[in-house]
Amino acid sequence: MEYVMIASTVFSGISQIQQGAAQKSAYQYQAKVAEASASRESLNYEIRATETLKKLRSANSANVARGFAGGVLGTEGSSLAIRDVNDRTAGVDYMRDLDNAALSLTMGQSQAKQLTTAGDIAYSSGVMGGIGTIGTGLYKYSTIGSAPTAKTASYTPSLLVSKPA
Repeated sequence: MEYVMIASTVFSGISQIQQGAAQKSAYQYQAKVAEASASRESLNYEIRATETLKKLRSANSANVARGFAGGVLGTEGSSLAIRDVNDRTAGVDYMRDLDNAALSLTMGQSQAKQLTTAGDIAYSSGVMGGIGTIGTGLYKYSTIGSAPTAKTASYTPSLLVSKPA
């Protein structure tokens, strides 16, 4: 019976190590997902920035054409003022989108690093717990067949209480 208990302890330790490895694998997968998600989000911001530039060119082209159609130089005066306002507004949106793209990549990398570290810790914890459990099993195995430890009897004198007469 003792051998079964010892084997069970050893198998439990091995299971802890395997569980740590599985947790590390799961965290690594989550890290890859976080990086991919951040990359996709960054790409969406870059696409949005490109769309902003396309809309700016379209608006400025229409403004120039409108100016020339109205008999005014489309590159001077109020047409130029409108173009400058469009450029500033679109420039702010464009730069914000590019900043958000870079920020989303940085945040994704940071999250992936945290998950990778958590996986390393989970694996180390599983290995250490497993080694401890296996060590306990090996210790129990080494004590099989040895003489039982002698228990020393302790004597505690009782207090004599005299009864009043």
